[in-house]
Amino acid sequence: MCCRDFAACMYASIFTIVQTIVHLSFCMWGTTLYKCNTEMDKTSFNYFWYLTYFYSDACTNVTLKDIVYDRIVLISNFIDVSEIDEVEFPRQSAYASRTYNILVLFIILDTLWLISAINLLIGACCRIKKMWALLWYFPWPTVLLIMLFLDAITFGLYAMDIYFTHGIKNWFYAIGGKHYAILDKVNIVYPEINTVVPSILMMFIFIRFIVIWLINLFLFFRINQASINAFQEFDDQESLASRNV
Repeated sequence: MCCRDFAACMYASIFTIVQTIVHLSFCMWGTTLYKCNTEMDKTSFNYFWYLTYFYSDACTNVTLKDIVYDRIVLISNFIDVSEIDEVEFPRQSAYASRTYNILVLFIILDTLWLISAINLLIGACCRIKKMWALLWYFPWPTVLLIMLFLDAITFGLYAMDIYFTHGIKNWFYAIGGKHYAILDKVNIVYPEINTVVPSILMMFIFIRFIVIWLINLFLFFRINQASINAFQEFDDQESLASRNV
């Protein structure tokens, strides 16, 4: 293995370990939200994000007032606020199960990628070559390729959610709520940006804020080449010899 391949493998493995620990922590935390092991402050933006992608009535009781509390005074000027109390939330957000399944899938892949990163680190440090390179190097780009595709798919899913969640009325329908006439009036005064931010946030989280995803894509090709070089026993001595010919 040449010095450049060694450096690339070292960087990729360490970068993966750090990245995966952060990503894995988020995914595990997300599953605790779904399973009611973590509570959200009803007055924070996080609560609206929670209602969109993790909510279940087994975890918390929610009313429309909990969401539009900062607009109550404005709304009360032209509608009967008591009508808001009649709005019943669905038993669970329509997006909750999908989000939970995605998080579980990522937990599995993150674990596999973390193991493959440690393998890559050991393989690079030990300068493993020939057939053993298949075992120590190639699992990393293989798992990464799956991750890249899954990142792109989840990015697309949450990007589509933006269309269905703009406006409090559409948002309520999207999470599985029924039609209430009061929603038409609330929709006028409640900012649409508030209802799409959760989808935008999830979109960028799962595409790893684009920059990290692009770095991973570059590393996929770079480590794939380094793995091939290790398999073919390409090293600095051979590179130097070829130049002297």
